[in-house]
Amino acid sequence: LWQPKQSESGNVRIALVDPENPETPLFDHYVYLKPHGTYSVSSLLAHKTSWNVHSLVSQIPVNINFNGDGTRIGHTLGLGLSVREIFSTPMLAHFEYQRMKSDSSKVIDYEWTHISLNADLFRIGLGFVNYLSAQTFLETSFACEYLNLQRQIDNSSFFDRQQNLRLVYPSITSEIKYLHLIGSVYGGIGANLYPWQKPIILIDQRKQKLSLFTARLSIGVTI
Repeated sequence: LWQPKQSESGNVRIALVDPENPETPLFDHYVYLKPHGTYSVSSLLAHKTSWNVHSLVSQIPVNINFNGDGTRIGHTLGLGLSVREIFSTPMLAHFEYQRMKSDSSKVIDYEWTHISLNADLFRIGLGFVNYLSAQTFLETSFACEYLNLQRQIDNSSFFDRQQNLRLVYPSITSEIKYLHLIGSVYGGIGANLYPWQKPIILIDQRKQKLSLFTARLSIGVTI
């Protein structure tokens, strides 16, 4: 403490050890350090828990078939919030919400038909962080997802023109993130894995399995 030295920037593991009792550190956790910054011991203690807020682009894990003509993959836009370094370890808890809205038109029974698709996806889970370097880390989390999918068909020949699908299923998310894109802004790329492959009844009443995995792209800031 009496001889300050330059540290790496980014998420760095900091430990304060009493020489008379080295087996029990006074604190030992990861903190986010800005380049060329100066920090007191009290500020390092205050940064024990970090918050990440990010926006993301991903996919819903089901294929939306319509009259057997092709397949639609639903892309979603969303917001996420994660808390890292829980219990003085590189663990994380996260919550994400994603929203998809898609409108299209198609000829059905010789009539132009408007089709509206809406999806709300909620994800909550726990995971851990593996730091590959001071600026790069791998996040892996286990989550439970809730999907609410709705399809509206504007065609009088359909008896059930509004259909809904609600699912709850497990997922595993793995994402590599890179710090300091601009200051405390980070970016990430990864995938969601869906181990639950049991066939489900889709909104058009066909048997369909969840996708094995979907891609995801995120950009966020550490606060």
